[in-house]
Amino acid sequence: MGGDSVGGRSNRITGGDFKIPNDAAAVHEAEMDRIGTVAQGLDGLGLPIKLGSNALAVHGDATESGDPLLMGGPQMGFSTPSVMYEIGLHGPDFDVSGATVTGYPFVMFGHNGNGAFTSTAGIDNSIQTFVESIVPRDEAADQYEFRRELRDINEREETIPVADASDETVTLRWTHHGTITQYRPDAGEALAQTRGFEGRDMNCWRAFYDAQFASNVHEYGEAAQRCDYALNFVWAGGDDIGYFHLGRYPDAESVPWDTRLPADGTKHKLTDDDYLRAADGEVPYAINPPAGYSAQWNNKPAPGWDNGDLSYSWGTDHRVQRIINLVERHIERGGVRYEDVKDIVYDISFVDLRAIRYKGKLLDALKGASLSKTERDAANALRKWNDYRQGDGAKFGGSYPVGFTVFDAFFPRLLEKTFSPAFGDAYEQATHFLDYRYGRGTLMRALHPEEAALEPAVDYFDGQPKCVFRNAFRETVVAFEDAYGCDVSSWRQPAEVDELDNMALFGMPIGIGDAGSMPFLNRGTENHVVRMGEEIRAENVVPPGNSGYVAPDGTRDEHYDDQLEMFIAFEYKDLLFADDEINDATESTKTVER
Repeated sequence: MGGDSVGGRSNRITGGDFKIPNDAAAVHEAEMDRIGTVAQGLDGLGLPIKLGSNALAVHGDATESGDPLLMGGPQMGFSTPSVMYEIGLHGPDFDVSGATVTGYPFVMFGHNGNGAFTSTAGIDNSIQTFVESIVPRDEAADQYEFRRELRDINEREETIPVADASDETVTLRWTHHGTITQYRPDAGEALAQTRGFEGRDMNCWRAFYDAQFASNVHEYGEAAQRCDYALNFVWAGGDDIGYFHLGRYPDAESVPWDTRLPADGTKHKLTDDDYLRAADGEVPYAINPPAGYSAQWNNKPAPGWDNGDLSYSWGTDHRVQRIINLVERHIERGGVRYEDVKDIVYDISFVDLRAIRYKGKLLDALKGASLSKTERDAANALRKWNDYRQGDGAKFGGSYPVGFTVFDAFFPRLLEKTFSPAFGDAYEQATHFLDYRYGRGTLMRALHPEEAALEPAVDYFDGQPKCVFRNAFRETVVAFEDAYGCDVSSWRQPAEVDELDNMALFGMPIGIGDAGSMPFLNRGTENHVVRMGEEIRAENVVPPGNSGYVAPDGTRDEHYDDQLEMFIAFEYKDLLFADDEINDATESTKTVER
C-alpha cells in the first residue's frame, strides 16, 4: 500500500550561534540540583518522574481479518485508585467508550463508532533556554539587556503554606523570554526559558475533546493537530490509520542559533514565525503509511525531525524497535491478528531492551575465550535466559533468572568501561544519556561507527570491543563470586514489585487505602485493544479497578480492585459500547436532573 499523506517539515539541527554561561559548570550543577529537587519531590510522593506510552495502529491491508487494529498503552504509573477510569459517553449523535484521566471531560483512549484512538507523550523539544545579561540595581528592580536596551525584570512574590512549619515566600521572576529558572545577579547572568506551549493549554483540551467525535482519520487529524503540547495521536478506523505528532517547536533550521544550546538573550528571541506548529501542518504526520502500520513508544516521528538537546532519546537503539520487529514478523506470517496485538503487549511488558541488542554481542565476545568454570556457568545462564525480566513465582513474583541477574550487573560495567576513559569526571553526568532507558544510541554508534549517520568522534573501544565486553563480564563474575560464592545457580535477585498506593499523578492523594502490589511491568496504566470492522471488537483492562470508594466502616466497593488479578494475568474484559451490550450489563442507573 502507498502512503496517502505524509507531511510536516524537517527540523534538523544545523548549528549556529549560542551562549555558554560564564561559569558553565556551576550553572549546570545548579540546574541539575533544581531538576533533582523536582525529581526528588516526585519520587518522595511516589510519582513517576517521566511518563511514556506505547501504541500500535495496523491497517486492514496488514491484518489477517482485513480490519484495522489499534492497541493503546498510556503509561502514567499505577495507584489506588488508578489515575484513569473507564467511561462511556452516549448521546443523540455520539457514542464513545474508553478510558480517561479522572475529571477530564473527554475520552482519551478508546473508540467511537468510526475509529479507535490513543495517544502517547511526544518527548520533543518545546523549551528554549536563553542566557540573560543582568544589571543589578539597589533602589529598583534589576534589569536585563536586550538589543542594547535595558528592561526591568518582572517580579512577583508567592507565599507557600507549609504543613507544621513556617510559610515560605519565594520570588518569581521572568523576562520577555519567559520564566527565570536560575538567577545569578552577582555573576550578571540569569537563565530564562521560552516554552512553546505557554498559555496554550486549552488547545490541547480541545484537541482531545473534538478528536473523540471524529468520523474519519482526516477529522481526527484536524482535531488532533490543534494541540500545542508534545504529544502523539494515533487512529485506526474505516480504511485508514493515522499518526500525528503534535506540538509547537522552534524551527531549528531557520533560527540563527543552535537549539541544543542556550541562546544569547541579549540578541535573540522566538516569535510566532520562528515556530513549526502541528496546526499549520508543519510537524510530521502520516495517514496510511507505506509500511501498513504505525508503532509508537515515544520515538522519533520522522527521519528529518530532530528534538534539540533531547536527541539522545531518539537514537538508533530505541525501544519502539521491539514493537516494529514483532509486527513485521506477524505481517510476514500472513497478517497481524487481534490476539497478536495482545501478545505484543505481553512481550514488551517483560523483555529486557538492553539484552535484545547487546546480550548476543557479549556471548560472541566470550566465544573462544579462556573462561573459568564459574564464568562458563554464568555464560551458560545468559544463553538459556529468554531475555525476559520476569519472576519465576506466582504472579511473576519470586526471583529473576540468573541470566537477568548477571546481565543486569554486567551492563553498567560495560558502559563505564566503554565511556568513562573518554568522559573522565563528566562520566557520571553523561550516564543520563549514555544509559537512557528509551535507547542507547551512543553505544550503538560506538559499536557500528561505519553505519552511523553521526559518526562518533572517538573510538571508545580502542579497536577492541570484544575485549571491553569480556572484561566487563569478568568483573561482574568476580563481584558475584565475592558476594555470593561460586554456585551460579544461587545468583538470583528478587523480582521487583510496584506498590499500588493512593498517590496519583501530579501529587494528588486520591484514596485512603491501597490495592496491594503487582510485579514490575513496563506496561500501560491501562491497555485497550480494538478491531474496527463491521462488528467492533474491543477489550480493555484498567487496574486495580474502576472505583476507589471505601466506606466509613472500611468496606471497599466491589470494583475497588476487581481488575488487578486480570491485569497481572494479561487478561482483558469487554469494553462495552453498543446500547444492547450496555443495557444487558446494567445493574443500576442514576438520573441527574438540572
